[in-house]
Amino acid sequence: MWTTAGYDLSRVAHGFLASGETDFTTCYLKNSSILELFKGLRPKMIADGVKYRAEHPGEPLKYYYMPPVLNELFRSLDDYEGLRPCRYAPTH
Repeated sequence: MWTTAGYDLSRVAHGFLASGETDFTTCYLKNSSILELFKGLRPKMIADGVKYRAEHPGEPLKYYYMPPVLNELFRSLDDYEGLRPCRYAPTH
């Protein structure tokens, strides 16, 4: 079931931090509901995204068959603030 991006992003980030995985973008592709919007293309998009990340580590994900505006959704996933420790967390 597709939910809001705000809920989905934080839900996937929470699972990523607990999983020990090292590539948030790949984890997001596999576990997010957002690709359900593309119906039957979802499995191809996951496979293509995982392959792209393996071949271009550290680079933003790009789908050659998507308009640039849709690629913006994936461009900054690695910089998602929810993946960093809270700077206001207690230090004691």
